[in-house]
Amino acid sequence: MRSDDAVADFSSRGPTRFENYAKPDIVTAGYAIVSLEASGSYLLTNYPHLEVAPGYFRLSGTSMAAPIAAGAAALMFDGNPELSAHTVKAVLQFTAQYIPDVDAMTQGAGELNVAGAV
Repeated sequence: MRSDDAVADFSSRGPTRFENYAKPDIVTAGYAIVSLEASGSYLLTNYPHLEVAPGYFRLSGTSMAAPIAAGAAALMFDGNPELSAHTVKAVLQFTAQYIPDVDAMTQGAGELNVAGAV
């Protein structure tokens, strides 16, 4: 369900400081993502409250969003290995879904649409 999606307050927004470039290219899920944890890791040791179940923890930020975008790109390359990196970026932006009431300097081309891109 996309109707409750929003861009996190901490998400970076454009334009860039010095070049005045638009950013981001697109947005994707990155808030309160549950993922695998490494036993004995720094995060688990110092922030045990992040654990949601044995072997899993919840984090937010680019480190959680980037694998989602990378996974979408991997699916695109799997379906068409001849794609260039520039084409993948263009398709991801072209198929992104607009988030109502969010400006372009906050959402870029919109929210990642994996099914549309693949």
